[in-house]
Amino acid sequence: MIRTIGILLLILSLNSCKEQSEKNRGNINEIILKTEKNTDLKIPDFLDKKYFHGYQLSPTSDFPILTHSDRNIGSFVISYINYNIKNQKEWFDFDINNNIIAEDDPDEKYFTEINKIIQKKLEPQLDNYAIIAEHIPPKYLDNKTLSYIYPYKKTYYLYNKEKKNWDFISEKIITDGSDEKNITKLVELNNMIGIKENNDINAQINMSAKWNGTYSFTINEKSDDWRDMQDVKLTIKSDSVIFHVEGYQIAQDYKLKINTANNNHLALYYDSSIYGDESAVLQRTKDFGIVTFDNNKYFRKCPYIDESFTNGKKKTYILKKEAYK
Repeated sequence: MIRTIGILLLILSLNSCKEQSEKNRGNINEIILKTEKNTDLKIPDFLDKKYFHGYQLSPTSDFPILTHSDRNIGSFVISYINYNIKNQKEWFDFDINNNIIAEDDPDEKYFTEINKIIQKKLEPQLDNYAIIAEHIPPKYLDNKTLSYIYPYKKTYYLYNKEKKNWDFISEKIITDGSDEKNITKLVELNNMIGIKENNDINAQINMSAKWNGTYSFTINEKSDDWRDMQDVKLTIKSDSVIFHVEGYQIAQDYKLKINTANNNHLALYYDSSIYGDESAVLQRTKDFGIVTFDNNKYFRKCPYIDESFTNGKKKTYILKKEAYK
């Protein structure tokens, strides 16, 4: 009799725990899904409106994203990738092409304006987009600063629009703070969901001759101390791209390669050092950014320059172009 009562109490206790668990799970909008490793993994409902803080452009300015971080769910990025690779180009330098330019650090006005125009373009066409979540669990974030604790694991999920849940697609371990490892590029996301690059995006073949020439600008041009200034030149020919920077106790000459190109957009990446000496910053990022042609002006964003000369502050430079002779 005592044993029977004990069993009944145990069953009631388990049912109560289950009901409470379901209640809690509903309160925090979690989804339970099975990964390829056949283990239960709790992830947030990434598309819950409470996590929406406005659309942005990716760090490489080539697709829309949403971001959120907190101590309970960790950090995540939602990326919107057009299934048609030709139409992906519509997002390249979307801010500059819409006359929204952050010369120094982006301010609240910039984020308000960029959210408005992305929302207007993106949301009516969501059926044409893959929605990919990139999640970092809270155990990999510093509890006070929410900065990454290395090494950490980043897990990717694809939103299933019919079932309204998230399907596991990939994961990787990030070992250090270099941009090349922390920032997920468009080509990586395309590969994850089977979008193949076409020949028409082969930049080396299709780059227009209009890009040939020498582009120049000065970093920290308005500084009161001339030692803070660096002169930058980008020389583009039909068979080479040369990056040159010189200033107080610095001189660098690198060969660059072209990742993507069209009539209004040129994406550059480190290839090799001309004289064999490489900056220590190259260990963190080899991304030499983008050159954009808009309204008869050339603009330059460059993560390598930001890391090297502006303490990581993202800046957009207006270039002076001299035709190559």
